Amino acid sequence: MSFSDFIKEQAIAKSGDYDFGNLNYVNKHSLTSIEYTFDKSPFVYKVFYNGEEFYFYKRESFHILSRIVPEDYPTKANPNGTKDRYSPVAMIRLIPTDKIKRIGYKNVYEVSAVEVDRDLRGNRIGKLLYYLSTVVLGYTLLGDSEQYENARRMYYSFSHNPGFTVDIIKLGYGILEKNVNLNDHNDERAWSTTPDKVGKLHRVVLKSVTMESKVIVEKLK
Repeated sequence: MSFSDFIKEQAIAKSGDYDFGNLNYVNKHSLTSIEYTFDKSPFVYKVFYNGEEFYFYKRESFHILSRIVPEDYPTKANPNGTKDRYSPVAMIRLIPTDKIKRIGYKNVYEVSAVEVDRDLRGNRIGKLLYYLSTVVLGYTLLGDSEQYENARRMYYSFSHNPGFTVDIIKLGYGILEKNVNLNDHNDERAWSTTPDKVGKLHRVVLKSVTMESKVIVEKLK
């Protein structure tokens, strides 16, 4: 493995909250056809959480949480007509990987990015995405090679709550610690603040999530 490959595979602790708010997927894809979504997505779930109704589906590697909103849809019969559309409010980008298959993990997806609409932050919507990915879809989630502060804080929170399983692994080696309680969001067992520690290929693995508020999920497709 070359030096650049080592650097790429390290879990680097990055400053800021890029993964949790400064992306542009939610705003870029403002409205989506419900019919098109049912045709293209391998699954569609209706999700009831905190008194709100959401819809969870997939487009390529993007796993999207949306609300239904009406859009102007004038016709000859009804010039003032509307049509319901999906309006994304959050997404988690998950890339399938076999990096840790040989050490016993199955159905593994690497978390590439998370974005939550600014108006919904603080409502545990990011945590809901992890819940849907692990509990509903049955994925095992692998932290990516760049962990921004809010992502690290979420894993730290996960590791200290009952019903969550967080492991620390070393790529190409094996499991270092199972069901760990992280010391803080800068725990050096999992993350490095300097990109020159060649060979320290540590990552966090999330296997299950429990929500404090009740989540009701109905499979539509």
